[in-house]
Amino acid sequence: MSDIATATASSPTPTEQRHLTVPTERAPEMQRRVQEDVARIMAAITPRRTWTFTNRETGQATTVTCLPGCVLDHSRDIATPTHASDVYCRTEGDDSAATVPIDFNTGTPEAAQILTVWIESDPFSTDIARRLPHAVVEIIDEHYIAPLDPDALAELIALLTQRVAALRMAHLQLVGTRAAVTALPEASA
Repeated sequence: MSDIATATASSPTPTEQRHLTVPTERAPEMQRRVQEDVARIMAAITPRRTWTFTNRETGQATTVTCLPGCVLDHSRDIATPTHASDVYCRTEGDDSAATVPIDFNTGTPEAAQILTVWIESDPFSTDIARRLPHAVVEIIDEHYIAPLDPDALAELIALLTQRVAALRMAHLQLVGTRAAVTALPEASA
């Protein structure tokens, strides 16, 4: 097996791993390509901004470096004393979020966005995990799933995939049931 190099690719679930088998002579080329792809992606990300605000609790100047791709305007944080816990960064939200009619038990459906996602970082959070970039998923307007690390996001994707499969089965059942109901002769009174 000396002429084969094995590389591990990102897995869709935390427990699953896929292996790519690459001939040894092509491994350096593949590694170079991956490095070039990463460099291209990093160059496409908005440069990280560094700025300073006055910490309202300590009165000290505190420096922050934004999350790569942060789209927030931090000018208000810079202009006025701010609680460090109120400082956060986030990337652009998902443009492909869907809007569906939801009946909130009012009898009148309202348009509501579902499954909006973005990346966020709370650099001064007391929760260390929130300091790292994490995914925020808004299930429906103003209702969020707890911040997700990469493994938890993969688990959510797997769960939603299962739920979509259940929706497909319900669709088939609905089509069959409607066909059966509409094919029945009307009962006489």
